[in-house]
Amino acid sequence: MSPEPQPFRAQDPSLSQPERVFLKRGSLGALLYLPGFLVALFSPGLGAPGSVVGLLLSILGGTLVVAGVAWRSYCSFFIGGRKSVDLVAIGPYSCCRHPLYFGSFLIGAGSSVMLQSLTGLVLFAVAFLFLYRFVIQEEESVLEKNHGIEYLRFKERVPRLIFPTRFPVVEGRYLMIDLKAQANQFKRSLTTLGLVPLLALLLYWRGTGLIPVLFDLP
Repeated sequence: MSPEPQPFRAQDPSLSQPERVFLKRGSLGALLYLPGFLVALFSPGLGAPGSVVGLLLSILGGTLVVAGVAWRSYCSFFIGGRKSVDLVAIGPYSCCRHPLYFGSFLIGAGSSVMLQSLTGLVLFAVAFLFLYRFVIQEEESVLEKNHGIEYLRFKERVPRLIFPTRFPVVEGRYLMIDLKAQANQFKRSLTTLGLVPLLALLLYWRGTGLIPVLFDLP
């Protein structure tokens, strides 16, 4: 018989919370990605305007952005509303310890690909891996304090990589959903999906010469 769903628990003030880099990861990530984005935007692109290569790269980039948003939404079903209370070890969290960041990586990488910039993609990847090395260290330190031996066992079972290495495992028939957390995730998803038409518009402006080419980089 499958276990019955457990109710959400209120935030425990005695639990440690991530600080410093973790709390500023969004703004720091945007700041670190800015040079790569500007290089990508003001470079000629790997495909000429209106070319088949340019069109395929745009489609691939847009697909990566959508995939990243979908993956983050999937992860939020399991972690939303309980991240600071429970140790989640099912679904995407059975594949890798920090699957949400994989979605973030896909979104950033997709933006660079959509702008058809190899240099921008490399700069983004370097900035992302540099930042999230510290974010993950801080987050795991807090999780170990809060969950003790349970988290140490989780670390032994699940790889630290942000990239899924196996299929998700979902135990039981029920999954409790925090509606407020899902509503917030839905708003974030809609905002992020707005990147696709925005980047398409920027590509069009670059193709018409409205956005000048300042860097002769691939």
